[in-house]
Amino acid sequence: MSEYSPERRRANRQLSILSVRCRVAHGMSPQVWLTELSTHGCQLVIRAGSLKQDQRVVIKPKDMEGIAGKVVWVVDVKAGIEFEKPLHEAIVDHLLNPPLRPDDAPLVDRFGRPVPDLPRSRHTSLRSCL
Repeated sequence: MSEYSPERRRANRQLSILSVRCRVAHGMSPQVWLTELSTHGCQLVIRAGSLKQDQRVVIKPKDMEGIAGKVVWVVDVKAGIEFEKPLHEAIVDHLLNPPLRPDDAPLVDRFGRPVPDLPRSRHTSLRSCL
């Protein structure tokens, strides 16, 4: 059994797909995908050969401060990162469930009920909705 197998993890990882930046010591900041996240680490999908085991990295999610960590394993296009300091559960929750932007928020009536979308046909007249 590998030292970093799921049975030996300190915290459960949750599946996600987040586009993040990954800064390394020599300044490269490749775009990577964060595919699993826990309070103690994450898994990244990377360009093969872009990260090495024991390398220090800073994961930078959009609109957040960087999260320092160390590459603990690399297999092909995946890498496991152990965070220097565990993340607070609220930060993990925020990353997994980002707040809705105003234009993404569903329309609701004055009672908080969702309002159905109007038909988008250019032939639909206002009378057909009444």
